[in-house]
Amino acid sequence: MDTVVIGTGMVGLASALALQARGQKVMLIGPDGARDSASFGNAGVISPGSILPMAGPGLWPKLPRYLTNRDPALRVRYCDAFFLLPWGMRFLRASNAAARERTVAQLATLVSQAVPGHQALAEDLGATSWLRPNGWLRAFRSVESFQAAGAERSLLTRHGVAFDELDADQIRELEPALARKFERGLFLTGAMSIDQPGRLLERALAVFIERGGVWRETPAQALQQTAEGVRVMTAGGAVEEARHAVLAAGAWSARLARGLGYRIPMVGERGYHLHLTLPEGKALNRPVNDVGGAYVMAPEPGGVRVLSGVELARPQSPPNPAQIRLVLDAAGQTLGVADDVVAADAQQTPWMGSRPSTPDGLPIIGAAPRHERIIFAFGHGHVGLSTGPATGQLVADLVTGRTPSLSLAPFAPSRFMA
Repeated sequence: MDTVVIGTGMVGLASALALQARGQKVMLIGPDGARDSASFGNAGVISPGSILPMAGPGLWPKLPRYLTNRDPALRVRYCDAFFLLPWGMRFLRASNAAARERTVAQLATLVSQAVPGHQALAEDLGATSWLRPNGWLRAFRSVESFQAAGAERSLLTRHGVAFDELDADQIRELEPALARKFERGLFLTGAMSIDQPGRLLERALAVFIERGGVWRETPAQALQQTAEGVRVMTAGGAVEEARHAVLAAGAWSARLARGLGYRIPMVGERGYHLHLTLPEGKALNRPVNDVGGAYVMAPEPGGVRVLSGVELARPQSPPNPAQIRLVLDAAGQTLGVADDVVAADAQQTPWMGSRPSTPDGLPIIGAAPRHERIIFAFGHGHVGLSTGPATGQLVADLVTGRTPSLSLAPFAPSRFMA
């Protein structure tokens, strides 16, 4: 093989397809990417406005509620506290206005490629009808909460992100299914969405195999660089060799990188979802974020996916459905769903995915500092699905020796090596 790609989420699949398109023989290693990756169960939003990191000055007033697990936006798994501490210290240091300004400017260079990247990928996969140019709505329950988010709107404006400010009547006209009254809305007009992100992953994997790609449906256990290339050891006991490797295993990438001698502070920003059944004739037209409720509703056949806030944990820790159970009632009230329907839907087993989160909110894209044949492509946090196709092209540039289309200096793995 020319290249072995570790990871079957959006970043891994897009990288594998981009390398194939450049004539490479590619092997993909990882479990079924559709169900097990963080890309499967998210809101499906592809937005040029997804440039605001979790870390920022607005964190500090909310910190007491966050640290005591009293806010649906964030939950800390305290039995993982020792694991979370190195990440947490760096994260808090990045929670200031100057750091946020810097991160937004750097992340915007990659996120600006999200929509054209997905359009090109969808055309390649024969899935253009799956992309919906319907925008992305963030709904605020009060005028005061909307005004408090003025700094975020200012950042979006400075980076050329188009949006409309909506009043209550305009929100109702845009989304008549919303029973809860929202006083203000931020409507990102240039955003697109995918109702079923998992289906896109399944199509990408099928096309990769149809084009001659090899898939080993097993996790990678370790990798090493040799004089001739790279060697990957899998959970099934096999050893696969290639000229190059791409590490794109999402939240599990830090463990594999550690085997190479790199200590990268990364945690699982875990999210959960449940399906909520809507009454006959009622439907959302696009993903909607209830900012005050700290949840997202994304349309899908038969209803909506209700997505929780963030749980900080080890990726491999057992799931805790407390957050998603907490917001399901609020989502039901927002959509006017009867209590007995909400109660029935709450009996489902929630889906869980671990977003790979770096403390500075930027992904890691670039050659490993001491292993030039191994390319790192992970740590995308909330924008893995959105920026996966663009990242895949950058990875293909690095592997094939081309100059990347944008500067990768902000995303360099070496920033965590000091």
